Amino acid sequence: MSPAARAQTATPAGTVITNVARLNVAAPDGSTAPPIVSNSVSLTLAQLVDVAVTAALASQPVVPDAAVAVAFDVTNTGNADDDFALSVAVDAARATYIGISADGADGAALAPPAVRLRAGERRRVHVLLGPVAAGDPLPVRLGAVAQSASGTPGAVRPGAGPNGADLVVGSGGARADAVTLLGTDAAAGTDAATLAKSQSVRAPDGSTRAVPGAVVTYRLVARFTAPALAALVEDAVPPGTRYVAGSLSVDARAVSDADDDDAGRFDGTAIHVALGDVPAAATRTIRFQVTIQ
Repeated sequence: MSPAARAQTATPAGTVITNVARLNVAAPDGSTAPPIVSNSVSLTLAQLVDVAVTAALASQPVVPDAAVAVAFDVTNTGNADDDFALSVAVDAARATYIGISADGADGAALAPPAVRLRAGERRRVHVLLGPVAAGDPLPVRLGAVAQSASGTPGAVRPGAGPNGADLVVGSGGARADAVTLLGTDAAAGTDAATLAKSQSVRAPDGSTRAVPGAVVTYRLVARFTAPALAALVEDAVPPGTRYVAGSLSVDARAVSDADDDDAGRFDGTAIHVALGDVPAAATRTIRFQVTIQ
Protein backbone atom coordinates (compact mmCIF):
# COMPACT_ATOMS: atom_id res chain seq x y z
CA MET A 1 0.00 0.00 0.00
CA SER A 2 1.16 3.52 -0.62
CA PRO A 3 2.29 5.71 2.32
CA ALA A 4 -0.76 7.90 1.81
CA ALA A 5 -4.07 7.08 0.19
CA ARG A 6 -7.34 8.87 -0.36
CA ALA A 7 -10.57 7.49 1.00
CA GLN A 8 -13.93 8.40 -0.50
CA THR A 9 -14.05 12.18 -0.85
CA ALA A 10 -16.62 13.97 1.31
CA THR A 11 -17.99 17.44 0.67
CA PRO A 12 -15.45 19.85 2.22
CA ALA A 13 -16.28 21.58 5.45
CA GLY A 14 -17.31 25.20 4.99
CA THR A 15 -19.03 24.53 1.66
CA VAL A 16 -22.09 26.72 1.21
CA ILE A 17 -24.95 24.64 -0.19
CA THR A 18 -27.54 26.83 -1.88
CA ASN A 19 -30.82 25.78 -3.48
CA VAL A 20 -33.44 27.64 -5.52
CA ALA A 21 -36.60 26.07 -6.95
CA ARG A 22 -38.58 27.02 -10.04
CA LEU A 23 -42.27 26.65 -10.78
CA ASN A 24 -43.24 26.37 -14.44
CA VAL A 25 -46.84 26.95 -15.52
CA ALA A 26 -48.38 27.36 -18.93
CA ALA A 27 -49.99 30.66 -19.91
CA PRO A 28 -53.74 30.70 -20.71
CA ASP A 29 -52.92 30.80 -24.43
CA GLY A 30 -50.76 27.68 -24.08
CA SER A 31 -47.45 29.47 -24.37
CA THR A 32 -44.66 29.03 -21.86
CA ALA A 33 -44.77 31.59 -19.11
CA PRO A 34 -41.65 32.82 -17.29
CA PRO A 35 -40.80 30.52 -14.40
CA ILE A 36 -41.72 31.50 -10.88
CA VAL A 37 -38.56 31.47 -8.79
CA SER A 38 -38.62 30.60 -5.10
CA ASN A 39 -36.57 32.24 -2.43
CA SER A 40 -33.03 30.94 -1.99
CA VAL A 41 -32.08 28.79 1.01
CA SER A 42 -28.52 27.97 1.98
CA LEU A 43 -26.49 26.33 4.68
CA THR A 44 -22.80 26.07 5.52
CA LEU A 45 -21.53 22.54 5.94
CA ALA A 46 -20.13 21.96 9.42
CA GLN A 47 -16.61 20.61 9.98
CA LEU A 48 -16.78 17.04 11.22
CA VAL A 49 -13.67 15.99 13.16
CA ASP A 50 -12.82 12.31 13.59
CA VAL A 51 -10.04 9.78 13.10
CA ALA A 52 -9.58 6.02 12.69
CA VAL A 53 -6.55 3.87 13.50
CA THR A 54 -6.16 0.28 12.29
CA ALA A 55 -3.35 -2.20 12.80
CA ALA A 56 -1.83 -3.61 9.61
CA LEU A 57 -1.61 -6.96 11.45
CA ALA A 58 -3.52 -8.11 14.50
CA SER A 59 -0.50 -10.20 15.51
CA GLN A 60 3.06 -10.15 14.23
CA PRO A 61 5.80 -12.70 14.93
CA VAL A 62 9.19 -11.10 15.57
CA VAL A 63 12.71 -12.37 16.12
CA PRO A 64 13.62 -12.23 19.84
CA ASP A 65 16.13 -9.52 20.71
CA ALA A 66 15.74 -7.88 17.28
CA ALA A 67 14.42 -4.44 16.41
CA VAL A 68 11.02 -4.27 14.71
CA ALA A 69 8.74 -1.85 12.89
CA VAL A 70 5.01 -2.24 13.54
CA ALA A 71 2.67 -0.84 10.87
CA PHE A 72 -0.57 1.05 11.50
CA ASP A 73 -2.91 3.07 9.28
CA VAL A 74 -4.21 6.45 10.43
CA THR A 75 -7.22 7.87 8.55
CA ASN A 76 -8.73 11.34 8.75
CA THR A 77 -12.42 10.41 8.65
CA GLY A 78 -13.49 14.04 8.93
CA ASN A 79 -14.22 16.45 6.10
CA ALA A 80 -11.42 18.98 6.61
CA ASP A 81 -7.64 18.90 6.82
CA ASP A 82 -6.39 18.32 10.34
CA ASP A 83 -3.34 17.53 12.46
CA PHE A 84 -3.28 14.33 14.52
CA ALA A 85 -1.01 13.77 17.52
CA LEU A 86 0.28 10.19 17.74
CA SER A 87 1.21 8.25 20.85
CA VAL A 88 2.56 4.78 21.60
CA ALA A 89 2.01 2.49 24.56
CA VAL A 90 4.39 -0.46 24.96
CA ASP A 91 5.97 -2.21 27.94
CA ALA A 92 9.34 -0.50 28.29
CA ALA A 93 10.70 -3.53 30.12
CA ARG A 94 10.20 -5.63 26.98
CA ALA A 95 11.07 -3.22 24.17
CA THR A 96 12.59 0.23 23.73
CA TYR A 97 10.31 2.72 21.99
CA ILE A 98 12.34 4.63 19.37
CA GLY A 99 9.71 6.68 17.59
CA ILE A 100 7.10 6.80 14.83
CA SER A 101 7.99 6.99 11.14
CA ALA A 102 5.70 8.00 8.28
CA ASP A 103 8.34 7.26 5.63
CA GLY A 104 8.49 3.48 5.83
CA ALA A 105 9.98 1.04 8.31
CA ASP A 106 13.45 2.53 7.84
CA GLY A 107 12.38 6.18 8.00
CA ALA A 108 13.43 8.70 10.61
CA ALA A 109 11.20 9.17 13.63
CA LEU A 110 8.70 12.03 13.50
CA ALA A 111 9.45 14.91 15.82
CA PRO A 112 6.97 15.60 17.28
CA PRO A 113 5.04 12.37 16.58
CA ALA A 114 2.17 13.84 14.54
CA VAL A 115 0.82 13.76 11.01
CA ARG A 116 -1.21 16.24 8.99
CA LEU A 117 -3.86 14.54 6.87
CA ARG A 118 -6.19 15.86 4.22
CA ALA A 119 -9.89 15.09 4.57
CA GLY A 120 -10.31 11.39 3.91
CA GLU A 121 -6.57 10.70 3.68
CA ARG A 122 -5.10 7.47 5.02
CA ARG A 123 -1.41 7.22 5.93
CA ARG A 124 0.71 4.22 6.89
CA VAL A 125 2.97 4.87 9.88
CA HIS A 126 5.41 2.54 11.62
CA VAL A 127 6.10 2.29 15.33
CA LEU A 128 9.86 1.74 15.64
CA LEU A 129 10.98 -0.45 18.52
CA GLY A 130 14.39 -1.56 19.71
CA PRO A 131 15.15 -5.21 20.53
CA VAL A 132 12.07 -7.08 21.74
CA ALA A 133 12.64 -9.41 24.68
CA ALA A 134 11.23 -12.92 24.42
CA GLY A 135 8.13 -13.71 26.42
CA ASP A 136 4.37 -13.55 26.22
CA PRO A 137 2.75 -11.66 23.32
CA LEU A 138 3.66 -7.98 23.64
CA PRO A 139 0.88 -5.44 22.93
CA VAL A 140 1.90 -2.36 20.93
CA ARG A 141 -0.76 0.36 20.91
CA LEU A 142 -0.86 3.38 18.59
CA GLY A 143 -3.22 6.23 19.43
CA ALA A 144 -4.23 9.30 17.41
CA VAL A 145 -6.03 12.46 18.57
CA ALA A 146 -7.29 15.27 16.33
CA GLN A 147 -5.80 18.61 17.25
CA SER A 148 -8.70 20.80 16.13
CA ALA A 149 -11.08 19.23 18.66
CA SER A 150 -11.73 16.00 20.52
CA GLY A 151 -13.83 14.72 23.39
CA THR A 152 -17.55 14.13 23.68
CA PRO A 153 -19.10 12.93 20.40
CA GLY A 154 -21.45 15.55 19.02
CA ALA A 155 -19.84 18.42 20.92
CA VAL A 156 -20.08 21.64 18.90
CA ARG A 157 -17.79 24.66 18.69
CA PRO A 158 -19.92 27.28 16.92
CA GLY A 159 -18.17 29.12 14.10
CA ALA A 160 -14.82 27.35 14.64
CA GLY A 161 -14.73 25.61 11.26
CA PRO A 162 -13.86 26.89 7.76
CA ASN A 163 -15.92 29.77 6.39
CA GLY A 164 -17.48 30.29 9.82
CA ALA A 165 -19.00 26.81 9.90
CA ASP A 166 -19.61 25.00 13.15
CA LEU A 167 -17.05 22.40 14.23
CA VAL A 168 -18.55 19.08 15.39
CA VAL A 169 -16.73 16.22 17.13
CA GLY A 170 -17.47 12.94 15.35
CA SER A 171 -18.91 9.73 16.76
CA GLY A 172 -15.43 8.44 17.65
CA GLY A 173 -14.64 11.45 19.79
CA ALA A 174 -11.88 12.46 17.33
CA ARG A 175 -9.55 9.97 18.99
CA ALA A 176 -8.79 6.31 18.20
CA ASP A 177 -6.25 3.57 18.80
CA ALA A 178 -5.35 0.07 17.66
CA VAL A 179 -3.17 -2.77 18.95
CA THR A 180 -0.78 -5.28 17.39
CA LEU A 181 0.46 -8.24 19.44
CA LEU A 182 4.14 -9.07 18.94
CA GLY A 183 4.98 -12.75 19.37
CA THR A 184 8.55 -13.92 20.00
CA ASP A 185 8.22 -17.68 19.54
CA ALA A 186 11.04 -19.66 17.97
CA ALA A 187 9.30 -19.95 14.61
CA ALA A 188 9.62 -16.21 14.15
CA GLY A 189 13.34 -16.62 13.58
CA THR A 190 12.90 -18.51 10.31
CA ASP A 191 12.24 -16.90 6.97
CA ALA A 192 9.24 -19.15 6.24
CA ALA A 193 7.01 -18.63 3.23
CA THR A 194 4.76 -21.00 1.29
CA LEU A 195 2.87 -20.76 -1.99
CA ALA A 196 -0.15 -23.01 -2.61
CA LYS A 197 -2.00 -23.25 -5.93
CA SER A 198 -5.50 -24.54 -6.63
CA GLN A 199 -7.79 -24.48 -9.65
CA SER A 200 -11.46 -24.63 -10.57
CA VAL A 201 -13.03 -25.25 -13.98
CA ARG A 202 -16.25 -23.94 -15.48
CA ALA A 203 -17.26 -25.29 -18.89
CA PRO A 204 -19.61 -23.47 -21.30
CA ASP A 205 -22.38 -25.95 -20.38
CA GLY A 206 -22.00 -25.14 -16.69
CA SER A 207 -20.19 -28.35 -15.83
CA THR A 208 -16.68 -28.68 -14.40
CA ARG A 209 -15.34 -30.66 -17.37
CA ALA A 210 -12.04 -29.59 -18.91
CA VAL A 211 -13.22 -29.04 -22.50
CA PRO A 212 -12.35 -26.41 -25.12
CA GLY A 213 -13.87 -23.09 -24.13
CA ALA A 214 -13.86 -23.90 -20.41
CA VAL A 215 -12.52 -21.23 -18.08
CA VAL A 216 -9.96 -22.26 -15.48
CA THR A 217 -9.59 -20.06 -12.40
CA TYR A 218 -6.22 -20.34 -10.66
CA ARG A 219 -5.87 -19.35 -7.01
CA LEU A 220 -2.43 -18.72 -5.51
CA VAL A 221 -2.11 -18.27 -1.74
CA ALA A 222 1.20 -16.91 -0.45
CA ARG A 223 1.66 -17.28 3.31
CA PHE A 224 4.42 -15.58 5.27
CA THR A 225 5.37 -16.34 8.88
CA ALA A 226 8.32 -13.95 8.97
CA PRO A 227 9.14 -10.66 7.24
CA ALA A 228 9.88 -10.99 3.52
CA LEU A 229 11.55 -8.46 1.26
CA ALA A 230 10.65 -7.80 -2.39
CA ALA A 231 8.23 -10.75 -2.64
CA LEU A 232 7.29 -11.53 -6.25
CA VAL A 233 4.86 -14.19 -7.51
CA GLU A 234 5.11 -15.34 -11.13
CA ASP A 235 2.98 -17.92 -12.95
CA ALA A 236 3.24 -18.83 -16.63
CA VAL A 237 0.04 -19.40 -18.61
CA PRO A 238 0.08 -23.13 -19.46
CA PRO A 239 0.24 -24.33 -23.08
CA GLY A 240 -3.16 -24.99 -24.61
CA THR A 241 -4.77 -22.09 -22.78
CA ARG A 242 -5.23 -18.37 -23.31
CA TYR A 243 -5.09 -15.77 -20.55
CA VAL A 244 -8.41 -14.02 -19.83
CA ALA A 245 -7.66 -10.32 -20.06
CA GLY A 246 -8.49 -8.34 -16.92
CA SER A 247 -8.92 -11.42 -14.71
CA LEU A 248 -5.92 -10.78 -12.43
CA SER A 249 -6.68 -9.82 -8.83
CA VAL A 250 -4.76 -9.51 -5.55
CA ASP A 251 -6.65 -9.98 -2.28
CA ALA A 252 -9.94 -9.77 -4.20
CA ARG A 253 -9.01 -6.40 -5.74
CA ALA A 254 -8.59 -6.19 -9.49
CA VAL A 255 -5.20 -5.12 -10.83
CA SER A 256 -4.46 -4.17 -14.41
CA ASP A 257 -2.61 -6.30 -16.93
CA ALA A 258 -0.39 -3.36 -17.89
CA ASP A 259 3.07 -2.66 -16.50
CA ASP A 260 1.98 0.34 -14.43
CA ASP A 261 1.81 1.49 -10.81
CA ASP A 262 -0.25 -1.37 -9.40
CA ALA A 263 1.11 -4.72 -8.20
CA GLY A 264 0.23 -6.92 -11.17
CA ARG A 265 0.97 -7.29 -14.87
CA PHE A 266 0.67 -9.81 -17.70
CA ASP A 267 3.58 -9.87 -20.15
CA GLY A 268 1.97 -12.04 -22.79
CA THR A 269 3.18 -15.34 -21.35
CA ALA A 270 2.95 -15.07 -17.55
CA ILE A 271 1.39 -13.07 -14.74
CA HIS A 272 3.69 -11.20 -12.37
CA VAL A 273 2.54 -9.87 -8.98
CA ALA A 274 4.93 -7.74 -6.93
CA LEU A 275 3.88 -8.08 -3.30
CA GLY A 276 6.81 -5.93 -2.16
CA ASP A 277 8.00 -6.00 1.44
CA VAL A 278 5.55 -8.19 3.36
CA PRO A 279 5.10 -8.03 7.15
CA ALA A 280 5.21 -11.26 9.11
CA ALA A 281 2.15 -13.49 9.48
CA ALA A 282 0.61 -12.13 6.28
CA THR A 283 -1.43 -14.03 3.69
CA ARG A 284 -1.86 -12.73 0.14
CA THR A 285 -4.24 -14.29 -2.41
CA ILE A 286 -3.86 -13.97 -6.17
CA ARG A 287 -6.39 -15.09 -8.78
CA PHE A 288 -6.39 -15.16 -12.58
CA GLN A 289 -8.16 -17.06 -15.34
CA VAL A 290 -7.32 -18.83 -18.59
CA THR A 291 -9.53 -20.29 -21.31
CA ILE A 292 -8.85 -23.78 -22.63
CA GLN A 293 -8.36 -23.59 -26.41
